Amino acid sequence: MIGKITKGSNFHGLIGYLMRDDRGEVLDLHNLSSGNPVEVAGEMALGAALSKRVRKPVFHCSLSYGPDEKPTEAQMRADAVEALKSLGLEHHQAIVVRHQDKAHTHMHIAVNRVGADGRTTHDAHSYAKLEAVLRKIEGDRGWAPVLGRHAPSPDGFRMSGHAKRMDSRQTHVPATVRDLLLEARTWRDLHAGLETEGWKIEIKRRSGQKAGALLCGPNGEKIAAGKIDRRVTLAKLNGRLSPSSQIAPTAFKQEKINRGAKTANRAMQQLIGDLAYALGGVAAANRKKSVLTSRPRHRRRLTRNAPSPLNRLPRMR
Repeated sequence: MIGKITKGSNFHGLIGYLMRDDRGEVLDLHNLSSGNPVEVAGEMALGAALSKRVRKPVFHCSLSYGPDEKPTEAQMRADAVEALKSLGLEHHQAIVVRHQDKAHTHMHIAVNRVGADGRTTHDAHSYAKLEAVLRKIEGDRGWAPVLGRHAPSPDGFRMSGHAKRMDSRQTHVPATVRDLLLEARTWRDLHAGLETEGWKIEIKRRSGQKAGALLCGPNGEKIAAGKIDRRVTLAKLNGRLSPSSQIAPTAFKQEKINRGAKTANRAMQQLIGDLAYALGGVAAANRKKSVLTSRPRHRRRLTRNAPSPLNRLPRMR
């Protein structure tokens, strides 16, 4: 069995997709008063409105069975209940829909993450929880387990799932790669040696953090050099290796540099334009002021139309 999880914000969109072209068959409803899928979507949306903080109240889980696994409808309902329990969603609004548009048997579960009390269920480690319950179901029915990288198989091995990329927590590399990192004298020698082993080293920088060295393996492994050995962090490699043949920035990094330069250039041009406009406005104001002060007739007319308050004082006799 294989499980997948996604989150969203549109109940009508998800349930409409599940029931499109009459390919969906409703197997079960949980904590819902409606029976029509359209009404179910509206009821879920109304329930999600109890929370003012959640942005993605839609929880979508799909469970796929193997080609040789032919569960009954009762077993599929029971599997959906077990999946909801493992995720802490057994008391939430949910609809279970079976699809028959593929060769293998599979079903979809649409759940409202917001409960009746207005609280949103915490969904940390959802994949690990789901895979753990799927391994239990497979063991109880004698089916072949599908090893996943999130939850360990019954023998405790975690890293041989169907996903190609290795677990991000992996911290070991072949001994030859580790020796190259520790014994290389120049960047050129390090690049050449890693390329022979099918590995490469890249520089990565996250926003607000210092740059670091990342080892990339032939099977999708991505391991920080500092996790392999603290003696091969980027700072220590730069201090130990010859500066010749430094790691060139990647095309993506170079593109970001070029884009930043263009943005700075546009900002400078805008600043110059704003400054010229402001100076032009000051010059125009000065010209207008000089014209007004150079017209004696206009000044006398203003005086005649608006006599000074001193003229209204009583005369002294």
